[in-house]
Amino acid sequence: MTMRISIAMATYNGEKYLQEQLDSFLNQTRLPDELVVSDDCSTDSTMQILHDFAKNAPFEVKIYQNEHNLGYARNFENALKLTSGDIIFLSDQDDIWFSEKIEFIINFAQQNTEYLLYMNDAEICLADGNSTKLTQLGQILSLGFSEKEFPTGCCMAIRRHLKYLALPIPKFHAHDTWLNRLSNILEVKKVIPSVLQLYRRHGENTSNWIASRIKKQTPFDLIIHKLKYNGDPSLELDQLNSELDALAAIIDSPLITDSMREKINREISRVKVKKLIRRKRLKIQAMPHIYRIRYVIKLLASGHYKYYSGWQSAIKDLFFLKLIS
Repeated sequence: MTMRISIAMATYNGEKYLQEQLDSFLNQTRLPDELVVSDDCSTDSTMQILHDFAKNAPFEVKIYQNEHNLGYARNFENALKLTSGDIIFLSDQDDIWFSEKIEFIINFAQQNTEYLLYMNDAEICLADGNSTKLTQLGQILSLGFSEKEFPTGCCMAIRRHLKYLALPIPKFHAHDTWLNRLSNILEVKKVIPSVLQLYRRHGENTSNWIASRIKKQTPFDLIIHKLKYNGDPSLELDQLNSELDALAAIIDSPLITDSMREKINREISRVKVKKLIRRKRLKIQAMPHIYRIRYVIKLLASGHYKYYSGWQSAIKDLFFLKLIS
């Protein structure tokens, strides 16, 4: 059966690199059936580049411009929502796809129909396109992460089924981290180690994740990153609450199987526990430092820090005032 192929692209003031990415779509050995672009109120020549491209593209190009700025994640959500494909590729505005990317993923998807999310590796390059000789998946594994923690949106292709389950994206979540999270919960993610694109890093990227850096990373770099990173712990409670709401809504979907429902229920229970632990950590962080050690040891002994970053989270609870991990 022939699959309908969509590309969902989000743009915002992307004139500097956009044309190269659009040209890489034209060079595909398997052309898409449609390109759906959601533009987030660009003020440069992005829209003109898109409309010029649409005039001569050998496939349908649908261009939408938001009435007001939605931000990176919601802009991508809008593009995804407007696609009609059986398989949907997510595309940033500043990368370059290798000519075989679409054909390779489609062939793989046709032979491995049990997955809803497919991820390819990407070569990290500099702004001028020169290689760093690093890949996104390679950096993730070098940091000590597993393939499950490979969430880079521009490397994703999803089946329409996952789109219906994942939308709308929960509040306080990025579109790609939620797609990755949900596919891991449902056990429908497949990482393909083939490098099928360039992933450009130019200092203006919306993602500053540690695995996207242009220098080789190690588990030691991850430890330092976690110990240094201080965010707003109350924001995590908002994220967990929105995640619970989203998972509860998915359970009622006629699209999920009994097996999927069981996995979601299991995850709901885990997230509820994580909320309780976060509240305990917030109480610890509100204490004078001298009184914290007793409660931190108690959380360590109970194994509750496994829901966060283990001993690194314990250290942060002992010494930092405002943190999240």
